[in-house]
Amino acid sequence: MKKSVVLAAVMLFVCSVSYAAPKFSADDFTPPVQASDEEQADLLTVQNPDDVTTETDPAVNRPVTKGLTVQDAINAIVQRHEEGCDMIATPEGGYGFVATGLGTYRKDMQNITALRIAQRNAYVQAFMQAKSQMAGLVSGIAVEGITNFDSQVSAEDTDKEATRSSDSSSAESVRIAVAGVLKGFVTYNVYDDFANGLVYVTIVSTPKTRGKFSRVTDSTINAESINAGLNAVLAEIQSGLVPLVGGRVVEDPVTGEIAFVGFGSAVVRQEKNPAMRAQLLRVAQSSAGLRAADALCGIIVGDSTRSESKLDEQTKESMTSYEQAEAADPMNTLATSGDIAEAEKAQNEFRNSMQFSQTIESARRGTLPPGVMRRAWLDDEGTFAYAIAIYRPSLTNAATRDAKEMRETPIIQPVEPYGNNGTTDSDNPDSRTPGYKDSGEFRRGNTGTVKQSI
Repeated sequence: MKKSVVLAAVMLFVCSVSYAAPKFSADDFTPPVQASDEEQADLLTVQNPDDVTTETDPAVNRPVTKGLTVQDAINAIVQRHEEGCDMIATPEGGYGFVATGLGTYRKDMQNITALRIAQRNAYVQAFMQAKSQMAGLVSGIAVEGITNFDSQVSAEDTDKEATRSSDSSSAESVRIAVAGVLKGFVTYNVYDDFANGLVYVTIVSTPKTRGKFSRVTDSTINAESINAGLNAVLAEIQSGLVPLVGGRVVEDPVTGEIAFVGFGSAVVRQEKNPAMRAQLLRVAQSSAGLRAADALCGIIVGDSTRSESKLDEQTKESMTSYEQAEAADPMNTLATSGDIAEAEKAQNEFRNSMQFSQTIESARRGTLPPGVMRRAWLDDEGTFAYAIAIYRPSLTNAATRDAKEMRETPIIQPVEPYGNNGTTDSDNPDSRTPGYKDSGEFRRGNTGTVKQSI
């Protein structure tokens, strides 16, 4: 097979955005199918729980979780469904990071599109929280805190009455800032607690996801091995879970090369007008494709994550008592027990106010290498659009080499002085949109473990 075939295939992948969903292959691939509930449960099971331990590692001076396998160590952390970031040990002697973030969404809105957008935003929120947690562990956390407490007691006596008062106040202000550049992190598990409107996203970074063991040799850059390996990569994606955010790694069983995959998603806005509906379908797929490329950029180029959280809390408490000297004053007998109780209530006050704010900024900027493949598709009801972007170093090498050949090869041939036997095809032979039917049901979001070699 000529090398130019590889470039043609690459260009097809980059430009292709289609509503149709044929079979997954290196030539034309379609949406992955989520694994069964039994397979998902198996992926998250700790196979050897007795061998999972968490102890302080003297090399890093912090708790590190170890298991018989990396999968067991990660699963033991994921099953807690808690926000935070933990370290794990890998069999090769390296370290990995497991970070979980939490997002929330409303379920009391009448607009089904608004419900789906809120649900997807919860995945994004949880994903960003997870990145913030990982950046905090990897790069450190800057903390500024101020706590004040004031107390005052006063007393006053006159010839007819005695007044006693106590006032206290406390103020606490805490600011936490995180800044770090992440690379080589993948989405490991997503979980939609549909009953409570909560979404958990867990990301993982290990030496393998950071590309430490990915090597490109001469045997991995020929067209035959690229297509065979790519088919294996796509088949593995097809059998697993497609998360709404983040990415994953896939090991090519043919060459041993590591491929990086970015995921993107978008909600399809509903519209009865067929022409507008077709445009919205295409816009959703294009949006998902942009997000997939963005996610891949964060994984392989770098993701600059900055987070700032601030807590301000104030408490005020005051007590005042009045004691009137005994006197033969007829007015003293007019106050009832209820009046006295109400007066005492007004003279004792406790007030607490709290304000919490958080800002997370995740920025990516860079150039994806040549040969990155992208594809977008719709779910079975046409309510969500999904997309993937795949980076394989060997495919980039082949695309770069063939691009050079394209630039240097003359295409224009001598023109015959007579006749024109060419034909012209339609620019858009078939732009019809399949009849996706939205059930109008608000369903649980994607949930499960992303099958991958980490």
